[in-house]
Amino acid sequence: MRTASRNGLCLLLLIVILSLALNAQDQPSPMPTGTHLKVSTGVFAANLIKQVKPVSPENAKGKRIKGTVVIQVIVGTDGLVKATKVVSGDPVLAAAALDAVKQFEYKPYLLNKQPVVVESLVNVDFK
Repeated sequence: MRTASRNGLCLLLLIVILSLALNAQDQPSPMPTGTHLKVSTGVFAANLIKQVKPVSPENAKGKRIKGTVVIQVIVGTDGLVKATKVVSGDPVLAAAALDAVKQFEYKPYLLNKQPVVVESLVNVDFK
């Protein structure tokens, strides 16, 4: 009886470990860490040179889901979006917001006449 119980416990533990490993793979990659400047949303928006409007998902339209999705964005020295992460907002709208923001382009940010990597927040409104 003890062997069967022990085997069952081992099997349960194995299932839990595999489940955790599979769930970890589904998680988005973390925002890169390193040297970058955090700038205000106003300064960030002022350097925006290409903005792509989000396409509202069909299931959001049907359910009349509206609101704002806040995206954390890191822009490289070339002015292109290098990383994004949803900070808040309706999950139904999040993918569409990310798709749009990843296509944004910014005038490179200069510090002492040198381009630098910057981080800020972008609000994507769905009306």
